[in-house]
Amino acid sequence: MKNNSNKLIVLIIMIFSHQSLATSFNNFEKYLKNNIKKEGPGIAYIVTTQGKTIYSGAYGMANIELGTPMSTNSVFKLASITKQFTSAAILILQEQGKLSIKDNIHKYIPNYPTESHEITIENLMSHTSGIARNLPDRRKLQELRKSSISVDEMLTLFSEQPMQFSPGEKMRYSNIGYVLLGKIIEVVSGQSYAEFIETNIFKKLGMNNSQYDGLQIIPNRATGYHRTIDGYENADWVDSSWRYAAGGLVSTVNDLAVWYHSLASGKLISLNSYRQMITPFKLNDGRQSQYALGLNNFEIHKNKVIAHNGGTSGFSTTAVYFPEQDTYIAILSNERPSTPHKLLLLLSAEILGISYPEFKSSKIENTQLKKMMGKYQIGQNSVRRLFEEEGRVYSQRDDGLPYEVIAMSDNSFYFKNSLSYFVIEKDENDNQAMLYYASLSAIPERAVKL
Repeated sequence: MKNNSNKLIVLIIMIFSHQSLATSFNNFEKYLKNNIKKEGPGIAYIVTTQGKTIYSGAYGMANIELGTPMSTNSVFKLASITKQFTSAAILILQEQGKLSIKDNIHKYIPNYPTESHEITIENLMSHTSGIARNLPDRRKLQELRKSSISVDEMLTLFSEQPMQFSPGEKMRYSNIGYVLLGKIIEVVSGQSYAEFIETNIFKKLGMNNSQYDGLQIIPNRATGYHRTIDGYENADWVDSSWRYAAGGLVSTVNDLAVWYHSLASGKLISLNSYRQMITPFKLNDGRQSQYALGLNNFEIHKNKVIAHNGGTSGFSTTAVYFPEQDTYIAILSNERPSTPHKLLLLLSAEILGISYPEFKSSKIENTQLKKMMGKYQIGQNSVRRLFEEEGRVYSQRDDGLPYEVIAMSDNSFYFKNSLSYFVIEKDENDNQAMLYYASLSAIPERAVKL
């Protein structure tokens, strides 16, 4: 009887704990209602802690023409979130003793030109190979991607691109590098990339709504849209063969939650392999790259984050894991351009208890406004200019693009369509200082008016 009472107490605590977490997402839901049209492209989202879903939902349309609402079972193109699956596949083969990530890629693809450089599989996984990102002629690439292409034809085309730098010298994102990884998986396993991922990841983990994209019928597939001045239009067609191991998978937020919990808990690959996957790559000069093996490392308000974003024709994706909180967030959108990263920050703020301004516009006296206009010195070599033009205020850093900012008090502004803001105030030396908080950062970047 005592054991049953204890179980009941635990169950009650779990129920009320779940309710308290769910009710803390009011600001996020308010933002969705105010910024995403129910009749337009939408999003699906999920938040899990210790592998258990604490919050999930969907907003907007999976298909505007048919009036199909978005749901957590809607299937999206993952774009570059695919890269973490490709990296995991390589580590599975390493655990099977079929390759080492320290191997020279010429062991598996002997004819790919590297200009006498030795490129390892690890270089490809960490984007430190020096291989070009993609074809430089974007118009030609856009036209080519409308037709199907084989992996070998792609590699022949890509092999014409010169090396960008020596392997390990720096990190520079390369989709071509991940195409090479897909080819290595096929050479070593004797299976197609799609077959290997299906057998060794999707089926093993019960990710029944995930697969390699193609012309097949996929239940609950979301349609991709592109935003225009007048509204929305169907996204440009890109044949899935071009995305391949760099961006060719489709999935749901529910399946992604299963995926990452399995990855981080050692269910799919060993914890040692997982540590390899999330450990930043050490460059030749000893510096660490933020990027590891298919996953990125950064911070949100002093909280460590392991993450990856993705973008392709008609889709924008983002997914992050907070290791200290054992919390995972995935947000998938069937619109490009879109702002899932902003939504991710809002969810993160509510989960972590991060306070942030309301980002509501406020009138400011013209005399006060003019006092704040001017140049602000950032460190030794950078300047941010704040200026007014045709009744609007803009911020421009060095020679970058000017971005509109909106006043939210007598001395603070937020960037339009962003969670970045700055406050202007007098410092201890009576200088006018700008405190810039980028994407809810805890520590502001400080600049002094010249």
